Amino acid sequence: GAREWQPPLEHRAVLEADRYRKEAATKLLGAFRQMVDAEILSAEAKPVLATQLETRHFCSDDTLLRYLMYCNGDKQKALASLQATVQWRAEFLQGKGIITSSEGEMSKKSCQHCMKDPRSHCFLNVGTDVAGHHVIYSCAGSAMNKKPLDGCKHM
Repeated sequence: GAREWQPPLEHRAVLEADRYRKEAATKLLGAFRQMVDAEILSAEAKPVLATQLETRHFCSDDTLLRYLMYCNGDKQKALASLQATVQWRAEFLQGKGIITSSEGEMSKKSCQHCMKDPRSHCFLNVGTDVAGHHVIYSCAGSAMNKKPLDGCKHM
């Protein structure tokens, strides 16, 4: 039978540590989600403004796991870091980072520039690596929009 892929020996320690950190963070996710909901998301006024909608999309479980992993499970440190990021995104993106469009039951994030011209950027999700991280192919030469700020907003 086919043998399961194994990372090179020199990479195994990093992948094992990353896997351990993710497992530990996953155990803390429920409690951290409650903290984020109480400290960041419940403070949002109604009706929901574009920046608040963007914040809700940004605070996905995957994002919360990344912050918990980065802070080695320290929920207070992860919350402070997430709050700083949310504030920066609100000032930098000003609610224009995503557009939400309903398609049946699905809601997706779209770059405003790419919606006007699909050739604006060239960022292609080509799969995931062994650790489950997205692998992105980017070709600046193929992108019609050469503005770095627009590229940042796209990502």
